[in-house]
Amino acid sequence: MKKLVYSILISVLLIGLLGALSACGRWHTWYSVNLPTEETMSSFESTDALRSYLSSHTKKNVYRDSLFSCAGAMKDAVNDMPMAPGDTGASLDNSETNVQVSGIDEGDTVKTYLASNGKSYLFSCVIENEASRIIAFEPTLGRVTSADCEGYVPYGFYTYGGKVIVYGRMEKEDSITLTVYGFNEESGALTAERTLSFPNTYFCHSRMIDGRVYVVMQSYSMVNEDGEPLLPSYLDTAEGNEIKLLSSENVFVGAIPTRAYGYVYLVSFSAESALDFHAYISSYDEIYMSKSALYLLSRDYREDITYFTRFAMDAEGRLCYEGRNSIPGYISSQFFVDEYRDVFRAVAYSYDTDLLNNVTKLYTFDLSKEGFPLMGVSEGMGIGESVYSVRFDGESCYVTTAVTVDPLYYVDVSNPSAPTVKAELKSEGVNDYLHAVSDEIVVGIGRAGNGSFNGIKVSIYYKNADSLKELACYSLPEYRIYVEALNNHKAILVHKNTFAFAVKDYKNAEGEQYLLVVPNVSGNAEDYDLTVSVPKELTILRLAYTPLKGNYYDSLSRAVVLQGRMYAVGNNQLICYGEDFKQIASYVL
Repeated sequence: MKKLVYSILISVLLIGLLGALSACGRWHTWYSVNLPTEETMSSFESTDALRSYLSSHTKKNVYRDSLFSCAGAMKDAVNDMPMAPGDTGASLDNSETNVQVSGIDEGDTVKTYLASNGKSYLFSCVIENEASRIIAFEPTLGRVTSADCEGYVPYGFYTYGGKVIVYGRMEKEDSITLTVYGFNEESGALTAERTLSFPNTYFCHSRMIDGRVYVVMQSYSMVNEDGEPLLPSYLDTAEGNEIKLLSSENVFVGAIPTRAYGYVYLVSFSAESALDFHAYISSYDEIYMSKSALYLLSRDYREDITYFTRFAMDAEGRLCYEGRNSIPGYISSQFFVDEYRDVFRAVAYSYDTDLLNNVTKLYTFDLSKEGFPLMGVSEGMGIGESVYSVRFDGESCYVTTAVTVDPLYYVDVSNPSAPTVKAELKSEGVNDYLHAVSDEIVVGIGRAGNGSFNGIKVSIYYKNADSLKELACYSLPEYRIYVEALNNHKAILVHKNTFAFAVKDYKNAEGEQYLLVVPNVSGNAEDYDLTVSVPKELTILRLAYTPLKGNYYDSLSRAVVLQGRMYAVGNNQLICYGEDFKQIASYVL
């Protein structure tokens, strides 16, 4: 009798629990594939062969919306993801997007552009409700023109050769969509010329080299909720107006041996070239691109390792699978890896069984040999600490780890077989971003510290052969401050000797928005007092930005330099500053 009562009570509790969860979401099914760990990459002979593989290898799982996307969390995470790239660059004293690798553009929501007729333009995304526009601003005439992004919210865009290539997510159709706009340099008109769309995709990264755009996407699943196979498909209006299936010979398995929850799409094209499209049954977390290859970084949570898979570029810029290896531990940013003179370098943190604690190490791999064998490993850094930022600079690497204070490490990587930690500097706060201005001067941008990390911190560091020193510092340890630059390097203006980024301070009801400008950052160590024992106060300018009255969407996002003048770029207006940083004009977008 007691067993019966207990069974009834447990049943009631389970029903109540399920009912409570139902208030937040619905049950869904998803499918995964445990991929082979050996190097056995192959494509499929036919569509039927691909369907058969998916039917026999996929494992059914169940999840709730409440765990991943309750109250729109997944939508917000996707829309807020920093997915950006660079610029064709300019002359006439125009800034470019702050990118990781010089010459490899990263898409952003604001860019400058130098037209063939010698005019400079500023392009920007304007988002209001579900309507989005790409605007073109010509400063000489004060002219603003625009084109609607019908049906999707842009993640970012590229400019090149009279074209604007916009990419974003089509929410209603569950697809990543790219639109190529032609730009009339005389009238400023933007005209949609080509659309590419990839159904069942939700996550993407991109780069551009010499006008060729590379996009990496993750699909939702390889099968639908009924267990029926979903095959990779695409729409390219250059080929017609119908969705097409990707040829099975361009679908591969075995490239990345992590658990696969969908397809990884590798796409490349230029504005007028044919689409190069391959799909891999796998998953990825981050990408890195050098001038010769694209790398996929894929975390295997079961083994606590990260795979790096290298796709080399052929003479036409197409990507070809070359090989892979693995790194012990976790890599959380594109800046944690780097390619230099046939050596792949990576900083990762993991649990060390000898030290019985988390530790950060630098690993080097030989790209000239098959399988990319391990060359060297540094000693452990930041034992028991988290790693916050990494920056490779030629034969040097800088690493920030922290718990309550910020140890900045300098690692000598001149001998890739024996990377050596040369110096460690502890100071209050933490660096979320590091920028090497020269071989000796490094700028750190992060948060102030006094037992916790809040607000803003900007520091100038000096590095010599075996030591580090903090020469100057600006610290604002406010709690209610939002700085996109701490999570998105493209939100930082780096132009000549000036750094600048947007700050949103919510310490009062109205809030305050301003550009924080660090002028006169010299890469010459002789311009600093190297004898200081305590960091000097860094000179900082605060340029106020007042949103348009009554416009909820107007919010400061970027600083750019156009024709030698600095602009604060908001969602709905531009503010122009003169040489003395006084406001001289404003424009409504």
